[in-house]
Amino acid sequence: MKEPKNINKPLTKWILFKTAMDSVVFGFGCFSFILFVIFLSVGLFHPNNPNSWQENLLGSLGGALFIYCFVIFFCVLGPIRNIMDVKKQEKALKYSLADEMKKNNVTNANYEDDLWFIFTKGDDILVFRKDYIKGIKSIKNYTKSGTMLVANVIRFDDKAIKIKASREGVLKFEQWFLNM
Repeated sequence: MKEPKNINKPLTKWILFKTAMDSVVFGFGCFSFILFVIFLSVGLFHPNNPNSWQENLLGSLGGALFIYCFVIFFCVLGPIRNIMDVKKQEKALKYSLADEMKKNNVTNANYEDDLWFIFTKGDDILVFRKDYIKGIKSIKNYTKSGTMLVANVIRFDDKAIKIKASREGVLKFEQWFLNM
């Protein structure tokens, strides 16, 4: 998976969401195009097909678009949930991510310093400010293969939250937290 590009604008929640969705939309766009070609080929070259080529074209396009929209709808849920977590953090600590990023001149969707941890890859969006996290209670495998991890984290107000993300994201978060 490619690194998010530097956007030369202060980072916002919308830019984080867009960055996370870029690879998903492109990947499933290619997948849907392949499905469209397969549907169209089957429709056009099937010997007992009573439909015209126009009906086959529209049916194939409709089927591929339906599958694309259906898959994208469910893929969007993860990044939306992550952005809602950022909004909760903003509300709890009374700050605006856009204002903070503008003040610190942060333009990259992957950023770490003493105050901020921002990680975006695939559909993972992890954004944490140092004073939001009190500690990491545990990190466990979320999948049998170990590609996804879940970290049980203690917030500043002693409430526990779970961070589900790729192995890379959670381990980078742990390293950032332990080194700050």
